[in-house]
Amino acid sequence: MLKNYLITSLRNLRRNKLFSFINITGLSICIAVSILLFIWIKDELSYDRFYVKSDQIYRLGWDVYGHDEEFKGALTAFPVGPAITDLYPEIHNYVRFRHAQYVFSYNEKTFTEDNVFIVDQSIFNIFNFELIRGNPETALTEPRSVVMTEQTARKYFGEENPLGKTILSIGQYEFIVTGVLQNIPSNSHIQFDMLVSYSTVSPETYQAWTQNWFDGGFYTYLLIDQNVNITELENKLEGFYDEYVVKGEEIGYRLSFGLEPLTWIYLNSTRFGQIGPTGNPANVVIFIAITFLIILLACVNYVLISTVIATKRTKEISIRKVLGSDRKAIRNQFIFESVMISILSSFIALSLAELGLPLFNALANKNYSSIFSQMDNLIIAIPLFAIIIGITAGFYPSVYISRMLPIHILKMHSPVQKGKLSLRKALVVLQFIISAGIIISSIIIYQQLGYIKNKELGFKTDSLLVIDTGMERYPEVTNSYNAIKQDFLNRHDVSGVTVSAGMLGGSTQTSGREFQTQAGGTREMVLSIYSVDYDFIDIYNIPLTAGRWFSPDHPADLDQKIVVNETTARRLGYLSPETIVGQKWGDDLSGEIIGVVKDFHFKPLHHPVEPMVFLLIDREFSNLQYITIAYNTNDISRLVSDIERIWNENISYPPFTYFFYDDYLYDLYGDDHLFAQIFTVSSFLAIFIACIGLFGLVSFTVEQRKKEISIRKVLGSSISGIFMLLSKEYVLLVTVSILIASPVAYYFMTKWLENFAYRTSIGIGIFLLAMAAILLIAILTVGYQSVRAAFTNPVEALKYE
Repeated sequence: MLKNYLITSLRNLRRNKLFSFINITGLSICIAVSILLFIWIKDELSYDRFYVKSDQIYRLGWDVYGHDEEFKGALTAFPVGPAITDLYPEIHNYVRFRHAQYVFSYNEKTFTEDNVFIVDQSIFNIFNFELIRGNPETALTEPRSVVMTEQTARKYFGEENPLGKTILSIGQYEFIVTGVLQNIPSNSHIQFDMLVSYSTVSPETYQAWTQNWFDGGFYTYLLIDQNVNITELENKLEGFYDEYVVKGEEIGYRLSFGLEPLTWIYLNSTRFGQIGPTGNPANVVIFIAITFLIILLACVNYVLISTVIATKRTKEISIRKVLGSDRKAIRNQFIFESVMISILSSFIALSLAELGLPLFNALANKNYSSIFSQMDNLIIAIPLFAIIIGITAGFYPSVYISRMLPIHILKMHSPVQKGKLSLRKALVVLQFIISAGIIISSIIIYQQLGYIKNKELGFKTDSLLVIDTGMERYPEVTNSYNAIKQDFLNRHDVSGVTVSAGMLGGSTQTSGREFQTQAGGTREMVLSIYSVDYDFIDIYNIPLTAGRWFSPDHPADLDQKIVVNETTARRLGYLSPETIVGQKWGDDLSGEIIGVVKDFHFKPLHHPVEPMVFLLIDREFSNLQYITIAYNTNDISRLVSDIERIWNENISYPPFTYFFYDDYLYDLYGDDHLFAQIFTVSSFLAIFIACIGLFGLVSFTVEQRKKEISIRKVLGSSISGIFMLLSKEYVLLVTVSILIASPVAYYFMTKWLENFAYRTSIGIGIFLLAMAAILLIAILTVGYQSVRAAFTNPVEALKYE
């Protein structure tokens, strides 16, 4: 029986080459794209689940409450971890991470290592990072011990055994390699190249960290008893500062803690100052929906084309019935053919997905080596999935054709009833509803990204080159800054130079501070703090609305003098910016506000403008991390080359590292660009699948009506008349699809735009543009077959009549 099914199926594939090609092509592409999207979704949902104790590990977050202000950070102070571990028996262990940057050399090789953590030895007791070489009990106990990943070790030592080798850091300090880790899995939200022991830092620094309960520069992870009620534990931690450190009323704001499950952090944590990049749960949900819609498109397309093919086989089926075949046998034949096509498509899809993986990696910013490495038993799972698709998609055509009555067909009655044509129309409408919805959404997404790109942020963003000196404070940079600044300014293509300890748009210090209010009282406010120099306001072209900026003519500006933004003034009750100038702030209200800048977007446009202050950077004690150079040339390569030469002539450490500020701003919206790119590819795929389905249906219609078309031509119908005859029905169906899809897309895109504090408006022009594009594509699809039919010689269709 199966052999007969197979022979019949292959014969029909050859007999209906065009429709078979359409079915297999559409199904293969849809399954291939679904595989790639599924791999991305699976990867996003798998973050940190591979750790053995993942269900017991929590990150301790720092909550700051001051009046009606609230700040939730991912970092805590150094002494908190050991203190709460000693106090609460349900907390078994802790590990603290602190970002660091080193410049290491070995033989003739020198590398800047940005991705380094200073950590506790207990990291190996909490996280199951596997040491290929070295002892996890002792690897991070001694000063200047360093553990590196396998990839980093190979960068320094090639195939040599790194254990016990010495590498030199800035200042010629020797670090000993005490361990080599397996490369960190990509689906860990904690990523690093090296680990350094806490005993490496100077005793003075370590002592200062130990005594400072308010320096939030450490990520603290806790190992908590499995049976503990986390809400109850958080309630206990709520009063920790009040009971053991300092009461909230004494400092003007209240400090508390929050616990985040390890597996929650990557997709769901919204705390400030994350340890690394995080994902977006909304994107995961949307891509799950897109994957489902693509599979649905493939199935609808399959049903549509299969019913077309089925109506061409009515005489075959009728004769089979006359010769004794029952409905079950005919249904099984069609389902077998459907499953066979689906399995064939699945293997083609696996090949397409593997070939398309490099492009997908580029779009999704991933580094998957193979689709098979990301999914266990993929070679088995996908064909099984294809069988389900084949049975699902082939069920209706099998039932439809098996119910036809032989007497109607053999008497030359049309086997295609009105109801069945209505189903085909419904399937066409469904395909184009999905396609139109995705296309409209893509246009809105790109309009929002264009809005972000072109929105005036309130400060200069172009023609700025930024040198990143790193997170550590280098004496050589501090001592040489004035000299290299002058060397830069001596160039005709450099118009200004400034330095700062934070970068607009990125993370910076956030803290609570006391301010005088308009009403005469005081108020604690949580706000962002940027340390900058005298030239910052001119380089970034930030408007000053009241008071003055920092000036070398006022040496006292280093003594807690600040410039605030307009939002800070309004939050404190000062309706006019001028009225806040001269007011007090800070510890014991010993500082003074000397100026107010116009509000500008110092954070990504997902966030509204919040309170912020500028402090004058103290070059003797602060980290001169970012040196911004304003330039006025189009010869960028020469500018960079000359800036690098000046840097290397004056500074040996750290190495010259730079970026362009507009590129930096673009990268802040990386998730949104990823979302747009994948959505765009999906929209092209959706319209392609819909069009090949429409192409197949029109081909069938032309075939069914070729005699009618020929007679009309003989009686004088024009080519345009034939075109209108065949196309008007489908153009109407596509128009109906767009009208249905538009409000649905509008609803979901309105929800998506709520992620942005500043967003574009959704005008009717977007829907008109989408309608015009989809109608044009549909008309071209229908038009090709219509014009082809119109040019066919009538004799070919009527010569046997």
